[in-house]
Parts: sequence; structure tokens; C-alpha cells
Amino acid sequence: MTRDLPSFRSLRALEAVVRRGNVVRAAEDLAVTPGALSKHLGQLGRDLAVPLFEPGHRLTPTPEARDLAVAVAEALSLLREACDRV
Repeated sequence: MTRDLPSFRSLRALEAVVRRGNVVRAAEDLAVTPGALSKHLGQLGRDLAVPLFEPGHRLTPTPEARDLAVAVAEALSLLREACDRV
């Protein structure tokens, strides 16, 4: 049985936060508010039923979050290349 993918916005939010290491800069990259970005991250964590960041005040992604962010970055790259060919 396959399950639905999390929202594209949530996946992009995770990739941006992991890449930038900061919610504010990631939100600027995506042209959303930091609050909206945090909401997407919370929803993604609930959808996947896995913590995305280590507990504490520092924004340290879990190994699962880092792996997913790499996969999302690769998928975004493929999509950009496809759009460039169109």
C-alpha cells in the first residue's frame, strides 16, 4: 500500500531550512513568513510521524530530515532541468 506524499510546500520548506540552517533565511528564499514556514515543518513532521529537528534551541535536523532534504533537493533539480527543456 502506498501512502500519499506530504505537501510540496512542506517538502520545500524542509529542504530550504536544512540548506540555509535558519528559518528566517529559508522563509526569505521561499517568499513566505517564518511562521508559515514553521507551520509547514510542523505539518510535515506530523505527516511523517518522525521528529525533523533535534530537541533544543538550535535548529539541528535529524538524520532522517537531512536524508529527506537531500532527496527533495535532487527532485527539485530534476524538475528545474525538465522545465528548462520545455
